[in-house]
Amino acid sequence: MIRRILSEPGSYKITVNFEEKWAHIANDDALKAFYNEYEQAGIARLSLDILINYKEIFKKTLYITPQSLMVEIIAHLDVESIASKFPIVRNYVTSHTKIIDCGEEDVDNNRWLWDLISKSF
Repeated sequence: MIRRILSEPGSYKITVNFEEKWAHIANDDALKAFYNEYEQAGIARLSLDILINYKEIFKKTLYITPQSLMVEIIAHLDVESIASKFPIVRNYVTSHTKIIDCGEEDVDNNRWLWDLISKSF
């Protein structure tokens, strides 16, 4: 696994661990603050940066569309935000969203969902 710290607008440092067919994004305070400030446009830019970094590291394409990647990241951030208001599910949800695992279709059983939703963007 190769760790990169991506520098995004506003001096936000987003941590992403890369491996073959995967990008694992740390769902930490930096990512949340970046999303709060730059919203969908910021996550769209981050998605492109992730894909560019993957290509630099592995010398090949990560087969996830920028829109699908963006939707997956936003969905994880938004569901965690909603769950934080409900103590009964907060710990369960946040334990499953600390890392946003984004993989290619043949290794990520949720890719079809993010691809489907992304078609509306």
